[in-house]
Amino acid sequence: MSNVRFMQSQRPTPLPAQSIVAFVLLLFCATLVPAAVSPPIEPREDLYQLAQSSLKDEAAGVQPQKEQVERRYRAWITHEWFMWWRNLVLLGVSIVAAALVLARNRWGPWLVIAACGYVLVISAPPLVRMSVDGGFFNLSSILLSSGIRYHGTFDGLLLFWHVIIAPFAYGLVAIAAAVLLLRGYTRGGKHESNP
Repeated sequence: MSNVRFMQSQRPTPLPAQSIVAFVLLLFCATLVPAAVSPPIEPREDLYQLAQSSLKDEAAGVQPQKEQVERRYRAWITHEWFMWWRNLVLLGVSIVAAALVLARNRWGPWLVIAACGYVLVISAPPLVRMSVDGGFFNLSSILLSSGIRYHGTFDGLLLFWHVIIAPFAYGLVAIAAAVLLLRGYTRGGKHESNP
């Protein structure tokens, strides 16, 4: 009888659901690290040249005025800064959300849902629009092959993740966090929770 008890005590215990949600969220937000670590570099000569050539193409070969180039360049740099701040905040919120979920704090799942919802709001509409225009599997194939060809394997896969996979992945994490809320996973169940 003691051997049976010993064998039962040696059985691996399943990983708690909140640990899985926190780990998966941290894994997903790790793809934000390359974009969040280094802020945009200024001045960017390549971006300035791109602004100039795009305006020249739009004007059918006519050289654009310096003010026009400056204005477009500034708009693009502003957008890069916005994207950097957005990635940095999302990374920070995701880390805090994962920590709160691991601590079984009642606000953890809500913060996970908020972070995932934000990702869905910014990434799902473009994916739906592009999928309607060209077909989801066609879009996926083109994005993966051209992303790797023009940006290298790592950046190409990151691009594929952010455009194609992220909406589905973050949606599943949000659903898992909602299930945690419904199950009342905090200490003491529904009767008691951490502040």
